Amino acid sequence: MVARCFREVVIRVKEINYFHLFRKYKIFLSVFVLTTAIVTTISVYRQPFFYESTAKIFINDGSNIKILYAAIKSDQIYDRVVSQLSLTAAFRTDNLIQARKILSGSVQTILDSRVNTIEIKIRLEDARLAAEVANVLVSELEKIYPEIRLPETTRDPLDFKIVEKAVAPAAPIEQHKIGVIVLSIILSAAAAVFLAIVFEYFYFSSRGSKEGR
Repeated sequence: MVARCFREVVIRVKEINYFHLFRKYKIFLSVFVLTTAIVTTISVYRQPFFYESTAKIFINDGSNIKILYAAIKSDQIYDRVVSQLSLTAAFRTDNLIQARKILSGSVQTILDSRVNTIEIKIRLEDARLAAEVANVLVSELEKIYPEIRLPETTRDPLDFKIVEKAVAPAAPIEQHKIGVIVLSIILSAAAAVFLAIVFEYFYFSSRGSKEGR
C-alpha cells in the first residue's frame, strides 16, 4: 500500500511541467526567498559580538585528568566562579541559578588525552570578563584538585600545572555572516520549490478526482 502510494506520487511529480511551475509560482517563490533573506539578515546583524578566551591546564596522571574534566562543569565550581566574580550582576540576572546557566553555556572544554591537557574556552560579549572567568575557573579547579584526585596516585608537585593563562582577546570571534545569509537563501529556495511542487501535486490530484467523476 505504501509502495503503491509512493509510486503514484513519483509519477505525479514527474508529470509536473517545471518550467510552467516556476512561471506559475514565481511570485510565491520570490516573496518566500526574499522574506527569508531579509529576516535572516536582520537576525544575523543584530547578534552581538562574542570574545573567546582560552586557558589550558596539564595533569600528569591520565586517570586524574578524567576526574577533573568531569568536575569542570559541576555546580560547585560554577557557584564559586559566579560568587568570586559577582557574575549575577555582570550577567544582569536575578539569581545564582540563572547566572550559573549563562556561565554553563559560555564554557567549552577540550580534553586531549594524548598530552593530558584540558583547554577551557570561555565565550562572552565582554573580552576582559571572558579572560577573568577562564582564569578563575582554572584557579578553582586547582583548589579542589587535591580533594578529588585518586588517593593512590603519586603526589607530584607538578601534577597540576597551568600551561596557558587566559588573556583578553583583542578581536571578537569571526562571524561568517555572509555565508549564513547565502546558505539561508539556498535552503529557502529549496523549501519554496518543494512547497510549490506540493501545491501543484494536490492541484493535479484534485483535478484528476473531479475529472474522474
